[in-house]
Formats: sequence, structure tokens, C-alpha cells
Amino acid sequence: MKTNFLFLVIIVASLLTSCSGYKLQTTKTMDIKGAGIIYKPVLVDLNVNENKVTVMVNGEKRMPLEIVKQNAVAKALSKENADVLIEPVFEIETYRKRFNVTVTGWSATYKNFRAMEVSDSLMLKAGFQQKAEVSESFNGRSKKTRKTR
Repeated sequence: MKTNFLFLVIIVASLLTSCSGYKLQTTKTMDIKGAGIIYKPVLVDLNVNENKVTVMVNGEKRMPLEIVKQNAVAKALSKENADVLIEPVFEIETYRKRFNVTVTGWSATYKNFRAMEVSDSLMLKAGFQQKAEVSESFNGRSKKTRKTR
């Protein structure tokens, strides 16, 4: 009888806590390097939209900034029905108890998945694989605004 009561209390507590007002969205990551893992690389072409997409998401000070930035990217991808956001630039406006995150970038969809071939490795050796540098700027207006990548 005691275990049934404890079980009932746990169920009621979980139901009460599950009604909170937040929404979690996921982003795509890839980490397949490790000992004993051998894989054949897969390449994909990108169909990049010529027009930039811009989306703004509101956040509160207690929310982690990275989560709000991820939500902004997810909202932009959802708006454009895209797979990836190319060169996202974030503008963060900070107020007393809240902040706004605006993301701007090019939406793109994946097409033509294929296994890597020798001719593709020559392209990689030529330097077509690039990594952008990230910089942040801050202007000291009454509301704080900064842009990040």
C-alpha cells in the first residue's frame, strides 16, 4: 500500500511539473571521430537560397543565450523549410529582464548525397574546405546590441 501511494505521488508530481511553458528544439551536430571508427565520407551538394532570411526570437535573462540562438536558427530553418543556415549572423539586443536575438543568413537544402571519390579529394587538397573566423562587436548604446557569428 505504501509503494502504491508513493507511486501515485510520483505520477502526480511529474504531471504537475510537465505543464511548464518552454519549448525545446534540436539542432544538427556530427561527431563520429573516435578509436575504432572507420567510415567512408559522404558528400552533399547545397542548394542555397539567393535571398537572406531574418528571424527574431525573444528571450529572458534567466535563459541561456546559446539556447535562444539555437531557437532562432531553428525558427529560420522552419520558416524556409531548409536543412542548414549558411553564415548565420546574430544580433543580440539586451534590455532589463529580456533580450532579443535576431539571426540573418542564407537558407539551404541538401541534395545529391554521394560517397566521396578521388576527384573530390583533389578539391579538398586545393583548399575548398574553409573555416570562417568568428568575431563579436559591441556598440555602447543605452540598449546593448552585439553581433556574433
